[in-house]
Amino acid sequence: MPKNKPSMKTEAAKPGPELRNKAFIAIAALFAIVLFSCLLMFAVDDGPDTSGDSGPIMNSDASLTEISLVYSGALITGMSDGDGYSLTGNTGTDAGDYVAIATLDDPINTTWPDGTTEPKTINWTILKAPLLVKVKDCSIIVGGDVPSFRLSYQGFVLGDNVSSLEGVPVFDCEYEPNSPIGDYTISVSGLTSSNYEISFIDGNLEVSKKIIPVPIECTDLTYNRNEQIGVESGEGYILTGNPVGFNAGEYSAIATLLDTEKTEWSDGTIEPKTFDWVIAKASLKITADDKNVTIGNDTPQFTISYRGLMTGDSTSSSIDGIVTYECEYSSLSPVGNYTIFVSGLTSRNYEIEFINGTLSVSQKIIASPNIKQDLFYIGFEQVGVENGDGYTLAGDTSGLNAGTYSAIATLGDSANTVWSDGTTEPKTLSWTIAKAKLTARYSGERIVFG
Repeated sequence: MPKNKPSMKTEAAKPGPELRNKAFIAIAALFAIVLFSCLLMFAVDDGPDTSGDSGPIMNSDASLTEISLVYSGALITGMSDGDGYSLTGNTGTDAGDYVAIATLDDPINTTWPDGTTEPKTINWTILKAPLLVKVKDCSIIVGGDVPSFRLSYQGFVLGDNVSSLEGVPVFDCEYEPNSPIGDYTISVSGLTSSNYEISFIDGNLEVSKKIIPVPIECTDLTYNRNEQIGVESGEGYILTGNPVGFNAGEYSAIATLLDTEKTEWSDGTIEPKTFDWVIAKASLKITADDKNVTIGNDTPQFTISYRGLMTGDSTSSSIDGIVTYECEYSSLSPVGNYTIFVSGLTSRNYEIEFINGTLSVSQKIIASPNIKQDLFYIGFEQVGVENGDGYTLAGDTSGLNAGTYSAIATLGDSANTVWSDGTTEPKTLSWTIAKAKLTARYSGERIVFG
């Protein structure tokens, strides 16, 4: 300042060339000082001043920074160091408000653009990261207990998970076990975080009708003298009509849902179901018993036998009708086999199969003629072979004198008769009249003639 006063007086007095040179030098020096100050200001101010004054820049302008000021789980630099000053408090990890202090490295020779040299206090912020917390949709059958709701998370960064949140989820849903079918909103709250801006998204609880399986209709049932189930009972419906039966026959049952508002059949319908079912007749075989008869005899008494009648059933209680037999045999019929037909019987519970029998007509057995034994001459004719039924005699069937005789017996009908020994050929019969015994007495002696 003292040097400037003489210069001003010199200019007022219109100095000479020497003084003008000294003034030029002073002005040049002053210009140099101003230029140096401008260069120093440029070196300190390396970006926009977020507080309204020139100073250190904050890393909030995406066009000028490498790190976004949103919580990322990593260390974030809020503003960068520059030439001529140093920073403290310019880094952070968690979301929140921070205060950085910029201090000139050389406050004697440098100033801030506003002309001050004191440390600058700068407020900066790491914003919370967005986090979506959504209730997962679920479904339930009407009347069931409230299910356990679950959450899904979208937005966790750098290894964070649900343990990074505070509080416990609180669910809210209007559904109760006696609520009707429909959709119910599931809302959630109760979670907080210092690093995440939580957005809660509702879920949906779908309450649907309870599915009732269509009753099972039993098939291939056969009468067994026990009560049998044709349509199975179950939960959620009632059975009317004839769901069970004892005797063989056709039955009908109706299944009706107890609550068509909350239940439906497994085929998606709600109307009553009609079931027609059957107990088939059991198999019963009625067989005409085989019979034998000798040709010429009357027809024998026919009988039948049963196979398949259930224990406890009797012919009188289970079989209806009168048995009828048919057979072409008569007493005049020849030898042979004749079919015995049986019919006339019915049953409610048995499918009757009639099985024919056989009447075997055999040849008549002819006893061999009787040959008389121990015949002795008696002076008149004697019969040695007796006549009989079924054969004729030829030859010597009788004789007078002692001796050996021969007779032939021939079957009258060799086709329909047979000897008792199973043969049919004529039989030659030899028989004898022995000599009579004669006793003679002569002179006191007894003589016996043959």
